[in-house]
Amino acid sequence: MIVSKSSGMRLKDLGNLSVLQGDILIEELQNVVNVQEAMDARLMDKTGLKEIRLAWSKDFDGSRDKTLELDVLNALKPHENLSRLEIDHYGDAKFSNWIGDSGFFNLAKISFDFCKNCTSLPPLGKLPMLRELSIRGMDQVKVIGAEFYGSRGHGELPFPLLSSLMFGDMPNWEEWLAVAQEVGVIEFPQLCKFYIRRCPKLVSLSNILQLSLRELEVQSVRGVVLNHVHHLESLTQLRLTRIFGLTSFFKAFVQFPFTLENCEVIDCDDLVTLWPSDNTEQCLVNLQQMSIESCPQLLSLQEIDVLPHLRNLLIWSCGALELFPNIIARLDVLVIDNCPSLKMMSSLQNCSTTLKDLIINGWVNLNMTNLLGHGYSYSCLTRLYIYILVMVWSCFPMEVCLPQI
Repeated sequence: MIVSKSSGMRLKDLGNLSVLQGDILIEELQNVVNVQEAMDARLMDKTGLKEIRLAWSKDFDGSRDKTLELDVLNALKPHENLSRLEIDHYGDAKFSNWIGDSGFFNLAKISFDFCKNCTSLPPLGKLPMLRELSIRGMDQVKVIGAEFYGSRGHGELPFPLLSSLMFGDMPNWEEWLAVAQEVGVIEFPQLCKFYIRRCPKLVSLSNILQLSLRELEVQSVRGVVLNHVHHLESLTQLRLTRIFGLTSFFKAFVQFPFTLENCEVIDCDDLVTLWPSDNTEQCLVNLQQMSIESCPQLLSLQEIDVLPHLRNLLIWSCGALELFPNIIARLDVLVIDNCPSLKMMSSLQNCSTTLKDLIINGWVNLNMTNLLGHGYSYSCLTRLYIYILVMVWSCFPMEVCLPQI
């Protein structure tokens, strides 16, 4: 429903809907003129409501009454059967006390979107069933500390079931302080997915033990942040985008995640090298896909030439890249797009029985005979695209036996 100041449905009209069930979206809450109207909605009595989204206007202008917005949020406390809560563009500096109340035993998903005036987070660590948490656009938050975890009973961990955590678009966030606990205590014992996006001032993270973490995405932050992500013993998916000051992928981590299966590096202007070539084969035995895009200072990828299980290699817009792996074994997918400086690459003969997709675009120095080898039948090839300068390759050396595709 859309709250109106004059005509149309009023917020208090929800009070007559005693059997309301499922989910509800209440928009334009800045139009509520007095708190009694929100109280009359009687959300607390609606036991069948499972999902609620409360949304104010995107415009944070001088006409909004922040104190009234807090009072309205207080009055819109739902029944404790709630399983999902979303709050968008809320205008006061703090949240209601009911948000983070451990009595909400079924609350599993929470998202706060662009509550720009909030200066601190509610005690969400007290929620016993919280599994997914998304926090975006809190412009005034500078430090996240003990208030985020909340106080729990003796021996009870905060966020006991949280599996997915995302922070995004927090331009003034600088520090995440750990809770003072015993050495070795796992603050997020079930965390599997962790995302930090567009937090350019962040320099310090809680040194949490992330033994269960499988997916990590870091975007538009300083490279020093990666030094605080420890114990990535289960990490399989890693995506790094616009990491400021990142010169070496390997050196960015105090403890490098050698369990990786999929790795993506995008728009890292300072990246010079990935990792040392010594013992790469033994350390990254699980890596199956490597994607690199728009890393203008990267000169060589020879360090990945002996990865035993690499199947997909995708390279885009690396203008300085000159040297490719000497050995590429059993690739399924090879994409090279807009890498004009490449000068050397061994034949794909080792992939002749496995290669399914081959896409080449903007490789000035490409020699098709050297690339594909002599006398090899690429029997699995199902997609082929090669475009160099203004010429589309539609014919190949007679020594190369390509399947009909």
